[in-house]
Amino acid sequence: GVIAIEQADAIILGPGSFLTSIMPPLLLSEVGRAIANNKKAKLIFVENLSPEFGPAGKMSLREKLEWCERACQGRQIDVVLGEEAHPELEEWNCVTTPLASPNRDWRHDRDKLHDAIDALLRN
Repeated sequence: GVIAIEQADAIILGPGSFLTSIMPPLLLSEVGRAIANNKKAKLIFVENLSPEFGPAGKMSLREKLEWCERACQGRQIDVVLGEEAHPELEEWNCVTTPLASPNRDWRHDRDKLHDAIDALLRN
């Protein structure tokens, strides 16, 4: 898995539960180091569409991004992809686009997410 990360053109964090899906792999030092060592890959954080409950729900998006970057040895996230604008997060490139499934607005539509990531990789 580490070799795949080091050779990837894109590394996508999320969507998913922050503390139980996104952070655990990043806490493995070899995974964080592999992400940090891959300078050519676009590192993309995909926001959840609905708020989380529990401890992750009390975290700001800024805190989540900082935790990810810290776990990746300071490697900056290139793009934050979501549906809401975040003018307060000027240190990150936040891209907003419709991502929700038409019949389940709390869930990402696969085609919309695919197309949004594809567009990011073409730029």
